[in-house]
Amino acid sequence: MQSSKVSDCRSRCESSENLVELLKTAKVVPAVNQVLFHPYNYIQNASLLEFSAKFNIVTEAYSSLTPITKVSGGPVDKPIQRAAKRLNATPAQVILSWVRSKGVVIVTQSTKKYRLKEYLEVADLPPLTLQEILDIETEGAKGPTALSMHVLARRVVPLAALTLLGFGVRWLTLPMTL
Repeated sequence: MQSSKVSDCRSRCESSENLVELLKTAKVVPAVNQVLFHPYNYIQNASLLEFSAKFNIVTEAYSSLTPITKVSGGPVDKPIQRAAKRLNATPAQVILSWVRSKGVVIVTQSTKKYRLKEYLEVADLPPLTLQEILDIETEGAKGPTALSMHVLARRVVPLAALTLLGFGVRWLTLPMTL
């Protein structure tokens, strides 16, 4: 029996292929895999969720609020608003409820007390209906609209241009991955 000082580890593999490669050489199977996860990339993550479950790897989501914080105005807005109205909840709470419905652990961050309270209240909400979950996934599969991509481009492209010109503002740019 080989002894190891590592008994638990985390990974950040964005695809099942990356996770397979990791597992080929890893001596310890990761306990948690943290991925970018929201309705617009659910289809791309579905196989990763299934694969992770086979190895008892917990999936942890970051940037789940992308549809309302970075690319608002997209197709998922309507089903999120309908569910929010039914639940008397905020759009952020609906998205986080959707993440929970997928069996994914939610990772959020905020320095605002009211947002932290809002996020914690998700645990007290009734679950989304199967139809609400399906509607969010169906609209999410369409991806963000040209308008919402335009909003993202307005934020990223000027900063990227400044970086290319040598103004050293790389830390200001947003990730291009949705």
